[in-house]
Amino acid sequence: MDILPTWSLKGGAVRTSFQDGLTQFLESDNSSSRVNIYLYEVTRAGWDSISQSVNVWLAKRKSRRVNVYCGLSNWLTEPSALTEMMEAFPRRVWVVKRGHGIFHPKSYIFRARRRAYCFVASNNLTQAGMSANFEMGARLTVPDTDNANWKALDEWESTVKSISTPLTKGLLTIYEEEYEQMRRLPREHPGIVGKSRVRFHATATSAGLPSARGAVMEVMPKETGTRGSQLQIPKQVAVSLFELTPGGQRNVTLRDVETGEVANLTLTDYGNNTRRLSIGRLTQVEKPRIIWFKERGAMFDFNIVSKATDPSEYDRLLSLCPFQTSPNSKRWGMYEDTTF
Repeated sequence: MDILPTWSLKGGAVRTSFQDGLTQFLESDNSSSRVNIYLYEVTRAGWDSISQSVNVWLAKRKSRRVNVYCGLSNWLTEPSALTEMMEAFPRRVWVVKRGHGIFHPKSYIFRARRRAYCFVASNNLTQAGMSANFEMGARLTVPDTDNANWKALDEWESTVKSISTPLTKGLLTIYEEEYEQMRRLPREHPGIVGKSRVRFHATATSAGLPSARGAVMEVMPKETGTRGSQLQIPKQVAVSLFELTPGGQRNVTLRDVETGEVANLTLTDYGNNTRRLSIGRLTQVEKPRIIWFKERGAMFDFNIVSKATDPSEYDRLLSLCPFQTSPNSKRWGMYEDTTF
């Protein structure tokens, strides 16, 4: 076993033993035929720090293969890094499906005929992780005669593969949109559900990405009709949160958390991008207003917040509305859970 530390001292020494050990192995290895790379977080700069050495490794033998497995749970990995890896290794970049434990490894497993070479570390594949942070890594060699460890490695790798799905252009589109929106949201917020997750519903489902369980939206001054109670629901919210099918109807049970009143309403898709709910309390709340919905089993809780009566809460909720259908239109957002 080789210990491969990383550190950087202010105005002093920098040590990059893990990156150096990994790249040197890639450029000198003549025995392994496959490398599986397991990453919690990867940036474009991090990938660039090893990609040239990966290409050297690949060029030595046509039969060599690279497989990359990434977790996308926390929207940390840069989409540009995923794009570059997809272009370099078509159909060999995988995403670990959501719904399991957080995918947190930083490991590079080289497989030869009778042994495995394992680089395992705390280093994320980022510029800071490979060259600036205090990190610790190691290189281990596992021969196939070491039955217990060989079996443990096989089981771990096969389990990861069993819960992974190929990274497709559709899935990358979903991730790109949500990654950009997450950068603009307040620090403390639940996971966003983007428009593309609704558009590529089957792709999102295959990756374990859930539908929305909560939504926040502006109530526009002129949208509530002559009686003042009509709320227009954005298409994506109607589909993802309320499960309204195109051209269809859905009975929705709403509970007003302010009054405790429960009402059974009909949400209808009229086929002209109009989906409305009639909520009586909209006529009683001073403009400007914002409304939120949270799934609660078979019903939805909701509340209406006025800027006049609770300006800080109004502003907080509005900060959770990154989407607009068009400039100056209703702002809104959808979320994976109801902790907003």
